[in-house]
Amino acid sequence: FANKQNPKVLETFSEAGGVVTLVASMKRFPANLQIQGNGCASLYILCRENASTRSTVISAGGAKVVVSAIQNWLSQESVVCYGCKILEALASGNSTRREEMSKAGPHSALYNAMAAFPKNQDLVR
Repeated sequence: FANKQNPKVLETFSEAGGVVTLVASMKRFPANLQIQGNGCASLYILCRENASTRSTVISAGGAKVVVSAIQNWLSQESVVCYGCKILEALASGNSTRREEMSKAGPHSALYNAMAAFPKNQDLVR
């Protein structure tokens, strides 16, 4: 739904409450693979370029939701990979955000992800 060529789409989505709604949907439907998979992919797209969006995700409880998605869908490589990329983005750049993110308990999720997909270079680097 968005790409680097149109950052205004990302900004508008975030400002309209889309990030908070996306995190809330993932919280509400943890057993739905489509919501978790698409949610992780979408959050990654939204977070990778925008520090403000990363802070919104943290404030909405998104780090914990992503950790849960990784743990609950450990057999689904795309969920795990995008989830790990989100955690990496959330931890980047800001010590306050990194501290808040660490409260979600990402370490065991990251370890389990690497163990589940040892050949995935995005996870084992």
